[in-house]
Amino acid sequence: MINLVSNATKYTPEEGTTGGGAEASANKWDPEGSGKVVHFWVKDNGIGISPEDQAKIFQKFFRSEDQKAREAPGNRPGLETLPRA
Repeated sequence: MINLVSNATKYTPEEGTTGGGAEASANKWDPEGSGKVVHFWVKDNGIGISPEDQAKIFQKFFRSEDQKAREAPGNRPGLETLPRA
């Protein structure tokens, strides 16, 4: 969660917006998991992530080759940018 919030802030321009939240909900993601889960989300209007990079965001130490993403410093494990919501 810290990485998601950090990246939303890092890649959103000063005039942009970030937000997020959490709510208890029915588990519609894992049929073999718990019936109820806590759903967390982060939303921003930052630079986004290309469809090609979206397939790689959970790879350890992945960092986009996109020049906009490269302009912001950092070396974090995956999820360097978030898809546009």
